[in-house]
Amino acid sequence: MTHPYPSVPPATAVPARGSRMPGGRGPWWAQVVVSAVIAIVLWWLALAILMITYHAFPTDDMGANVWATYVAWTIIYLIVVATVGVWGRTPVRGLLGAGFAFVVLALSRGVEVLLDVDGSSFYLLAHDWYDAVENTSTVLLLTGTIGGWSIARRTTPFAWIGALPAIGVVAIATWVDEQLRDSLSWWPWSWPSSAYVSIQTAFIILGILVVWGCDAIDLAVRRGRPTPPSSGPAPWNTQPGQTTWPPPSPVAPAASPWPGGPPQPWPGQPPYQPPPTT
Repeated sequence: MTHPYPSVPPATAVPARGSRMPGGRGPWWAQVVVSAVIAIVLWWLALAILMITYHAFPTDDMGANVWATYVAWTIIYLIVVATVGVWGRTPVRGLLGAGFAFVVLALSRGVEVLLDVDGSSFYLLAHDWYDAVENTSTVLLLTGTIGGWSIARRTTPFAWIGALPAIGVVAIATWVDEQLRDSLSWWPWSWPSSAYVSIQTAFIILGILVVWGCDAIDLAVRRGRPTPPSSGPAPWNTQPGQTTWPPPSPVAPAASPWPGGPPQPWPGQPPYQPPPTT
């Protein structure tokens, strides 16, 4: 009697995590291309919103209406938050990234209120204070955008090693923004605003690439590790000194061509045989 192994149901394919999200579909190079297209579209969209605001609400010699500009930047930030939430690799990461970006960018909008109430007075009476508030807003903008995107798009925990160089990117971007603000303070409003958007977008992309680079390194290392071969299901009983289950089947002896068994030698003397005749 044989004891076959119990039948094992065929394995079903497990769907990839985050497959319901657009950001979790397709090969890595396709996701990189789409991310680059999203960055370019957001950049042009921000420029378009600011230019439309500047020409639609010209109220003073300093540029567009202050509160119209504030609303325009708020719309840009909300678009960024929505993009981060939709482009996350998984629903949870998209929600976390969008939530982080929303909170930090909302703080940036709150800081900007200090400048938009009467920015010209701050600039004339307390130039250092004006720069400090503007730099704080820039740091929050870069941190919220880079951090929110990285939370939504990361794949491995090693990606957070990239947060250290990303902090350096934010610091350099803030210094460059301050130098640009001082050198272009007397140019028409559209020039410094376009330069701010372009330079900040470039540094945001650089910070995101730093985090993504660390993530890609960890993915490459994991793909390079050899996978141990599978030898199939292990026996049920593998304790030393005990037989495995199921027991081996007995081997039946081969059928003999002699009905009564093989011939046996003659007992005693052989029978008398007459001599051959001549």
